[in-house]
Parts: sequence; C-alpha cells; structure tokens
Amino acid sequence: MGIDERRQRLDRKLEEVLGPEEAHTLIEDVRTMSREHELLRRDMQVMFAELRAELLEKMNDQTKTLFRTFVITNATLVLAVAVLAFGAARLT
Repeated sequence: MGIDERRQRLDRKLEEVLGPEEAHTLIEDVRTMSREHELLRRDMQVMFAELRAELLEKMNDQTKTLFRTFVITNATLVLAVAVLAFGAARLT
C-alpha cells in the first residue's frame, strides 16, 4: 500500500469520525505544523552552520595569536641567551 493510498484511507476515516469540515481543519493544521517544523529545522541548521563558522574563525584567530606569541617569546629567549653567552665570553 502506497503513501497516497494510506493518506486517502486516513482522510476518509477522519471524515467518518469527525465530519468533513473538522477532518479538513485537522489535516490542514497538521500540514501547517509540518511546514512550520521544516522551516524551524532549516533555520536551526543555518544557525548552527553560522555558529560553527564563527567558532572556527575565532579558534583560527586565537591559534594565530598563540603561535605569534610563541615565536616572539622563543626569539626573545634565544636573544637573551646569546647576550648572556657573549657577555660571559667577554668577561673571560
């Protein structure tokens, strides 16, 4: 049994139990809710994608800053050791 066939059987059963007008209202409400749910799901997907992109950008910026700080600190330490070594060499 296909989806359309099952849907038609459900529509007929709802009309039998609720009456044609009420069944139509219920079916339209369900369809509306389904569309709203799909729109909400899409909005959330977009929001999470934007959030992920923003987070990755911030992490990338932070990594670059950390790397620059690491390079500068190490260069400063190498220079300090070199100054101390040359200073010690001049004293002897």
